[in-house]
Amino acid sequence: MKLKTLKDLNCISDLGKWMLRKEAIKQVKQIIEECSMYVDCEICKQKVSWINYFFNITEEELK
Repeated sequence: MKLKTLKDLNCISDLGKWMLRKEAIKQVKQIIEECSMYVDCEICKQKVSWINYFFNITEEELK
């Protein structure tokens, strides 16, 4: 695929960001599901906190 314009590059960049965000949401869901003590687990909360820091995932997106 040849990039002809800056717009093409921006579209690919936006797609990459969307894919990373989708993967981040999947990871947060997995952490919450796999940790049986998520409410009290500081390690898992910290993992989710760092992911959320970069992607600002909302509660609605996790449903």
